[in-house]
Amino acid sequence: MTPAPRIDHMLRAILRTDFASFVRKCAILLSPGQRFLDNWHIHAMAHALEEVRLRQVAASDHQRAPSLAQVNHRFGGTPGLCLGA
Repeated sequence: MTPAPRIDHMLRAILRTDFASFVRKCAILLSPGQRFLDNWHIHAMAHALEEVRLRQVAASDHQRAPSLAQVNHRFGGTPGLCLGA
């Protein structure tokens, strides 16, 4: 295997397993010439997704917006009625 295919193979393996690297590569490809800001929230999402991938936490353990049924149950009716609409 020549050096170029080996590097390409290694890069693809990294992009498949490291979300932050994948986001960086996508940003560079989708917005060439733009500066990529590698901020903390990208790494926070990568960490959360890695925990799910390794089954350290269930995907449902991460916060998500409540469904309309949950809102209706909590407030005893439709949100519009509770909000005076």
